[in-house]
Amino acid sequence: MVRAGRCDCDAGGWLSRGPTPRATRMSGYVAGVDGGGTRTRAVIVDDTGAEIARAEREGAVANAAAPHEAADAVTSAVRAAAVEGGVKLPVRALWVGLAGAGREAARDAVTDALSRVGLAEAIEVGTDVEAAFHDAFGKGTGVMLIAGTGSIAWARDERGVMHRVGGWGQDVGDEGSGYWLVMEALR
Repeated sequence: MVRAGRCDCDAGGWLSRGPTPRATRMSGYVAGVDGGGTRTRAVIVDDTGAEIARAEREGAVANAAAPHEAADAVTSAVRAAAVEGGVKLPVRALWVGLAGAGREAARDAVTDALSRVGLAEAIEVGTDVEAAFHDAFGKGTGVMLIAGTGSIAWARDERGVMHRVGGWGQDVGDEGSGYWLVMEALR
């Protein structure tokens, strides 16, 4: 769920830290990516948050054993959006939300793989749930329930504290997910 019109380009405060001195010479554009098992979507926006271009490619799931697979899908989507919008890479910053990135080893491996490609001066990888939550609520309070292949509930309270229930996968407990529903139906 990448939607430029609702994004203030401050996912978790990473961009508000400011660009590095080298990044100040780069483009003023930022890119956001939402990757899951089915597809990967990239959007490039300018400093005002106005959408410049978007592209969609194959799915990307963070995996510590094969981080290049997710990095390749993200790279393909960002490069396609850059070509579509006439944007020269690297962009100033890239935020990537990927299924599977809740596992630190997977997130770090994909971040490392992406840092070698030259897409952006600053790169941060988070989860697809973080991307969807930020898209829906920005910096405000909110509750998000996701029931897809897996399930998770995320909320941000008035103090800015994040709360999480679920999203641990089928082995730990994924009640309400598509997987769980099918398994219950088969019992």
